[in-house]
Amino acid sequence: TELTLADPVPLPTQASCAALPREERAACVAEVRGRARAERLLAEAQAAATASDWPLAITKLEAAVDLSSAADLLAALGWGRYRANRWCDETQDLADLEANLDSPEPDAAAFPVSELCVRRASLHQAQQELSGALEQAAPSREQLATWQLHLAEVALALGETGDAIQAARVSVCSHDAPAARELLGDLLFREGHRLGSHDPKEALGLYRQSLAVVPNPRRQAFVDDVIEAFEGRFELQIQAPPSPSSPPSQPSWRRPHHPGAPLGGGLG
Repeated sequence: TELTLADPVPLPTQASCAALPREERAACVAEVRGRARAERLLAEAQAAATASDWPLAITKLEAAVDLSSAADLLAALGWGRYRANRWCDETQDLADLEANLDSPEPDAAAFPVSELCVRRASLHQAQQELSGALEQAAPSREQLATWQLHLAEVALALGETGDAIQAARVSVCSHDAPAARELLGDLLFREGHRLGSHDPKEALGLYRQSLAVVPNPRRQAFVDDVIEAFEGRFELQIQAPPSPSSPPSQPSWRRPHHPGAPLGGGLG
Protein backbone atom coordinates (compact mmCIF):
# COMPACT_ATOMS: atom_id res chain seq x y z
CA THR A 1 0.00 0.00 0.00
CA GLU A 2 1.39 3.37 -1.00
CA LEU A 3 0.62 6.23 1.34
CA THR A 4 0.82 9.92 0.60
CA LEU A 5 2.10 11.92 3.55
CA ALA A 6 0.90 15.52 3.66
CA ASP A 7 3.53 18.17 4.09
CA PRO A 8 3.73 19.02 7.80
CA VAL A 9 3.06 22.54 8.94
CA PRO A 10 6.28 23.67 10.66
CA LEU A 11 6.00 24.92 14.20
CA PRO A 12 6.42 28.68 14.41
CA THR A 13 9.58 30.20 15.84
CA GLN A 14 10.48 33.71 16.98
CA ALA A 15 12.33 34.15 13.67
CA SER A 16 9.41 32.98 11.53
CA CYS A 17 7.06 35.22 13.52
CA ALA A 18 9.30 38.23 12.88
CA ALA A 19 9.06 37.61 9.13
CA LEU A 20 5.26 37.78 9.16
CA PRO A 21 3.17 40.89 8.42
CA ARG A 22 2.74 43.09 11.48
CA GLU A 23 -0.92 42.15 12.01
CA GLU A 24 -0.03 38.41 12.20
CA ARG A 25 2.97 38.63 14.52
CA ALA A 26 1.16 38.83 17.85
CA ALA A 27 -0.78 35.61 17.30
CA CYS A 28 2.36 33.87 16.07
CA VAL A 29 4.40 34.95 19.10
CA ALA A 30 1.58 33.83 21.39
CA GLU A 31 1.68 30.39 19.75
CA VAL A 32 5.47 30.16 20.22
CA ARG A 33 5.19 31.08 23.90
CA GLY A 34 2.25 28.73 24.37
CA ARG A 35 4.23 25.91 22.79
CA ALA A 36 7.15 26.49 25.15
CA ARG A 37 4.84 26.35 28.17
CA ALA A 38 3.14 23.27 26.72
CA GLU A 39 6.48 21.48 26.42
CA ARG A 40 7.11 22.10 30.12
CA LEU A 41 3.68 20.72 30.95
CA LEU A 42 4.40 17.69 28.78
CA ALA A 43 7.56 17.00 30.77
CA GLU A 44 5.58 17.34 34.01
CA ALA A 45 2.97 14.91 32.63
CA GLN A 46 5.76 12.45 31.88
CA ALA A 47 6.99 12.65 35.48
CA ALA A 48 3.46 12.23 36.84
CA ALA A 49 2.80 9.19 34.64
CA THR A 50 6.08 7.62 35.69
CA ALA A 51 4.87 7.94 39.28
CA SER A 52 1.45 6.49 38.25
CA ASP A 53 -0.20 9.78 39.17
CA TRP A 54 -2.58 9.64 36.24
CA PRO A 55 -5.00 12.32 37.45
CA LEU A 56 -2.14 14.82 37.46
CA ALA A 57 -0.71 13.52 34.17
CA ILE A 58 -4.01 14.01 32.34
CA THR A 59 -4.49 17.44 33.91
CA LYS A 60 -1.05 18.50 32.65
CA LEU A 61 -1.71 17.13 29.16
CA GLU A 62 -5.08 18.84 28.90
CA ALA A 63 -3.45 22.10 29.95
CA ALA A 64 -0.75 21.62 27.30
CA VAL A 65 -3.35 21.17 24.55
CA ASP A 66 -5.15 24.30 25.78
CA LEU A 67 -1.92 26.23 25.22
CA SER A 68 -1.00 24.87 21.79
CA SER A 69 -3.01 23.32 18.98
CA ALA A 70 -0.08 21.25 17.67
CA ALA A 71 -1.06 17.75 16.52
CA ASP A 72 1.65 15.99 18.52
CA LEU A 73 0.26 17.40 21.77
CA LEU A 74 -3.27 16.29 20.88
CA ALA A 75 -1.96 12.81 20.05
CA ALA A 76 -0.05 12.71 23.33
CA LEU A 77 -3.24 13.57 25.21
CA GLY A 78 -5.21 10.87 23.41
CA TRP A 79 -2.57 8.23 24.12
CA GLY A 80 -2.24 9.39 27.72
CA ARG A 81 -5.99 9.15 28.18
CA TYR A 82 -5.92 5.58 26.83
CA ARG A 83 -3.10 4.63 29.20
CA ALA A 84 -4.96 6.20 32.12
CA ASN A 85 -8.00 4.14 31.16
CA ARG A 86 -5.92 0.96 31.19
CA TRP A 87 -4.46 1.92 34.57
CA CYS A 88 -7.95 2.46 35.97
CA ASP A 89 -9.11 -0.86 34.56
CA GLU A 90 -6.15 -2.75 36.01
CA THR A 91 -5.88 -1.14 39.44
CA GLN A 92 -9.24 0.35 40.45
CA ASP A 93 -12.76 -0.83 41.34
CA LEU A 94 -15.02 1.23 39.08
CA ALA A 95 -18.15 0.54 41.13
CA ASP A 96 -16.48 1.90 44.27
CA LEU A 97 -15.28 4.98 42.38
CA GLU A 98 -18.75 5.67 40.98
CA ALA A 99 -20.24 5.30 44.46
CA ASN A 100 -17.69 7.79 45.81
CA LEU A 101 -18.65 10.37 43.18
CA ASP A 102 -22.36 9.85 43.87
CA SER A 103 -21.92 10.12 47.64
CA PRO A 104 -23.22 13.30 49.34
CA GLU A 105 -19.86 13.44 51.13
CA PRO A 106 -17.29 11.96 48.73
CA ASP A 107 -13.89 10.93 50.00
CA ALA A 108 -11.76 13.96 49.13
CA ALA A 109 -8.55 11.94 48.97
CA ALA A 110 -10.08 9.47 46.51
CA PHE A 111 -11.91 12.09 44.44
CA PRO A 112 -9.16 12.77 41.82
CA VAL A 113 -8.87 9.06 40.96
CA SER A 114 -12.66 8.64 41.01
CA GLU A 115 -13.16 11.55 38.65
CA LEU A 116 -10.36 10.34 36.37
CA CYS A 117 -11.56 6.77 36.02
CA VAL A 118 -15.28 7.52 35.79
CA ARG A 119 -15.29 10.74 33.76
CA ARG A 120 -11.94 11.65 32.24
CA ALA A 121 -10.16 8.47 31.12
CA SER A 122 -12.59 7.89 28.25
CA LEU A 123 -11.59 5.56 25.42
CA HIS A 124 -13.99 7.35 23.06
CA GLN A 125 -12.37 10.68 23.90
CA ALA A 126 -8.92 9.17 23.40
CA GLN A 127 -10.06 7.92 20.00
CA GLN A 128 -11.35 11.37 19.05
CA GLU A 129 -8.10 13.05 20.10
CA LEU A 130 -5.88 10.62 18.19
CA SER A 131 -8.14 10.90 15.14
CA GLY A 132 -7.99 14.69 15.43
CA ALA A 133 -4.20 14.60 15.46
CA LEU A 134 -4.21 12.36 12.37
CA GLU A 135 -6.44 14.83 10.54
CA GLN A 136 -3.57 17.27 10.79
CA ALA A 137 -0.25 16.69 9.03
CA ALA A 138 2.01 14.28 10.90
CA PRO A 139 5.62 15.49 11.05
CA SER A 140 7.02 12.23 9.62
CA ARG A 141 6.08 8.75 8.47
CA GLU A 142 7.41 7.43 11.78
CA GLN A 143 5.07 9.70 13.71
CA LEU A 144 2.13 8.83 11.48
CA ALA A 145 2.86 5.15 12.15
CA THR A 146 2.97 5.73 15.90
CA TRP A 147 -0.34 7.58 16.00
CA GLN A 148 -2.01 4.92 13.83
CA LEU A 149 -0.63 2.19 16.10
CA HIS A 150 -2.00 3.99 19.14
CA LEU A 151 -5.35 4.42 17.37
CA ALA A 152 -5.37 0.69 16.65
CA GLU A 153 -4.85 -0.10 20.32
CA VAL A 154 -7.67 2.24 21.36
CA ALA A 155 -10.01 0.72 18.77
CA LEU A 156 -9.10 -2.74 20.03
CA ALA A 157 -9.91 -1.72 23.60
CA LEU A 158 -13.30 -0.48 22.35
CA GLY A 159 -13.97 -3.82 20.67
CA GLU A 160 -13.74 -2.29 17.18
CA THR A 161 -11.61 -5.02 15.63
CA GLY A 162 -12.09 -3.95 12.02
CA ASP A 163 -10.96 -0.40 12.77
CA ALA A 164 -8.03 -1.74 14.79
CA ILE A 165 -6.88 -3.90 11.88
CA GLN A 166 -7.17 -0.99 9.44
CA ALA A 167 -5.19 1.37 11.67
CA ALA A 168 -2.53 -1.30 12.27
CA ARG A 169 -2.23 -1.84 8.50
CA VAL A 170 -1.71 1.88 7.93
CA SER A 171 0.89 1.93 10.71
CA VAL A 172 2.89 -0.91 9.12
CA CYS A 173 2.63 0.67 5.67
CA SER A 174 3.71 4.07 7.01
CA HIS A 175 6.82 2.86 8.80
CA ASP A 176 7.73 -0.79 9.25
CA ALA A 177 8.36 -1.48 12.94
CA PRO A 178 8.17 -4.66 15.05
CA ALA A 179 5.48 -3.40 17.46
CA ALA A 180 3.07 -2.59 14.63
CA ARG A 181 3.80 -5.84 12.79
CA GLU A 182 3.23 -7.90 15.92
CA LEU A 183 -0.09 -6.20 16.65
CA LEU A 184 -1.30 -6.54 13.05
CA GLY A 185 -0.25 -10.19 12.88
CA ASP A 186 -2.04 -10.97 16.15
CA LEU A 187 -5.19 -9.15 15.08
CA LEU A 188 -5.36 -10.93 11.72
CA PHE A 189 -4.80 -14.35 13.29
CA ARG A 190 -7.37 -13.66 16.00
CA GLU A 191 -9.90 -12.58 13.38
CA GLY A 192 -9.25 -15.84 11.54
CA HIS A 193 -10.07 -17.69 14.78
CA ARG A 194 -13.29 -15.72 15.10
CA LEU A 195 -14.46 -16.66 11.62
CA GLY A 196 -13.32 -20.28 11.96
CA SER A 197 -15.62 -22.81 10.32
CA HIS A 198 -18.28 -20.14 9.63
CA ASP A 199 -16.21 -18.82 6.71
CA PRO A 200 -13.18 -21.09 6.26
CA LYS A 201 -11.95 -19.43 3.07
CA GLU A 202 -11.91 -15.99 4.68
CA ALA A 203 -10.36 -17.39 7.85
CA LEU A 204 -7.60 -19.07 5.85
CA GLY A 205 -6.92 -15.82 4.02
CA LEU A 206 -6.55 -13.98 7.32
CA TYR A 207 -4.22 -16.66 8.68
CA ARG A 208 -2.03 -16.32 5.59
CA GLN A 209 -1.99 -12.54 5.88
CA SER A 210 -0.97 -12.85 9.52
CA LEU A 211 1.92 -15.17 8.64
CA ALA A 212 3.03 -12.83 5.86
CA VAL A 213 3.23 -10.02 8.40
CA VAL A 214 4.83 -12.03 11.21
CA PRO A 215 6.15 -15.51 10.36
CA ASN A 216 5.52 -17.97 13.19
CA PRO A 217 6.38 -21.70 12.94
CA ARG A 218 3.67 -22.82 15.34
CA ARG A 219 0.98 -20.83 13.59
CA GLN A 220 2.31 -22.00 10.21
CA ALA A 221 1.95 -25.63 11.30
CA PHE A 222 -1.64 -24.93 12.35
CA VAL A 223 -2.42 -23.26 9.03
CA ASP A 224 -0.90 -26.21 7.14
CA ASP A 225 -3.31 -28.48 9.00
CA VAL A 226 -6.19 -26.14 8.19
CA ILE A 227 -5.30 -26.27 4.49
CA GLU A 228 -5.08 -30.07 4.59
CA ALA A 229 -8.47 -30.28 6.27
CA PHE A 230 -9.98 -27.76 3.87
CA GLU A 231 -8.66 -29.52 0.76
CA GLY A 232 -9.57 -32.96 2.12
CA ARG A 233 -13.12 -31.83 2.99
CA PHE A 234 -12.89 -33.20 6.51
CA GLU A 235 -13.44 -31.49 9.84
CA LEU A 236 -10.44 -30.05 11.62
CA GLN A 237 -10.11 -31.45 15.12
CA ILE A 238 -6.88 -29.85 16.34
CA GLN A 239 -6.43 -27.01 18.80
CA ALA A 240 -5.38 -23.69 17.31
CA PRO A 241 -2.30 -22.02 18.76
CA PRO A 242 -3.15 -19.27 21.20
CA SER A 243 -3.97 -15.81 19.97
CA PRO A 244 -3.32 -13.11 22.57
CA SER A 245 -6.38 -11.59 24.21
CA SER A 246 -4.62 -8.27 24.51
CA PRO A 247 -2.09 -6.33 22.40
CA PRO A 248 1.65 -6.60 22.94
CA SER A 249 3.39 -4.40 25.51
CA GLN A 250 2.30 -0.81 25.35
CA PRO A 251 4.42 1.64 23.38
CA SER A 252 4.95 5.18 24.50
CA TRP A 253 4.00 8.54 23.17
CA ARG A 254 5.67 10.52 20.40
CA ARG A 255 8.75 11.12 18.29
CA PRO A 256 10.01 7.56 18.74
CA HIS A 257 12.72 5.82 16.77
CA HIS A 258 10.01 3.30 15.98
CA PRO A 259 6.24 3.24 16.66
CA GLY A 260 6.50 2.00 20.17
CA ALA A 261 9.39 3.83 21.73
CA PRO A 262 9.32 6.94 23.96
CA LEU A 263 7.72 10.19 23.23
CA GLY A 264 10.69 12.44 22.89
CA GLY A 265 9.07 14.02 25.88
CA GLY A 266 6.40 11.33 26.27
CA LEU A 267 5.14 8.82 28.71
CA GLY A 268 7.13 5.65 29.12
